[in-house]
This record gives sequence, C-alpha cells and structure tokens, in this order.
Amino acid sequence: MSYQYVAYNTKGELVRGKLSAATEEEATELLGYAGYKAINLKPHVPFISLNKLSEGLFNVRPDEIILLYRQLAMLLESGIDITASVRKYSTAVSS
Repeated sequence: MSYQYVAYNTKGELVRGKLSAATEEEATELLGYAGYKAINLKPHVPFISLNKLSEGLFNVRPDEIILLYRQLAMLLESGIDITASVRKYSTAVSS
C-alpha cells in the first residue's frame, strides 16, 4: 500500500512524500529509519484509479472477443495479410 506523509527531517525541515509499506506501523518505522519524525501519515488514494477507469471503459463480453477472433481468422485464411485484415475489420465495425 502507498502512504502519503508529512514529517520533519533531522534538520527540522518539513518534508512531504509518498512511500510503500504493508501497514501504517511499517511506514512509520521506515520514516524513522530515514531520520524523519512523522507528523501526518495516511493511505494514498489516487484521484482516478487506472483499474476502476478501465473497468468502466472496456466492458467487452467474451462472446464479442470470440466473434472478433473468428472473423479475423476468416479474413486471414482468405489470404489477406494481418494489417489489411484489421483495416477491413475496423471499417466494417465502424460503418
């Protein structure tokens, strides 16, 4: 898990950053080893998760993938090269 922290270094300067640790206690220990005294430590939550974004954008059913492969295979078996097959397939789908 990733954590955001605000801490003081050995010179008394304020330091901000992120680090990876399994638990909050481990993150605090890592900061201590680096010579930092933690003021604030919390889990880092990205604004948009790539996994959540891809789930919503790319909902492709397995039967659609099978259909794509079958149609692409038929184009390739007919003797058309792969780039021309993909072009033919993409124009057929978009029209």
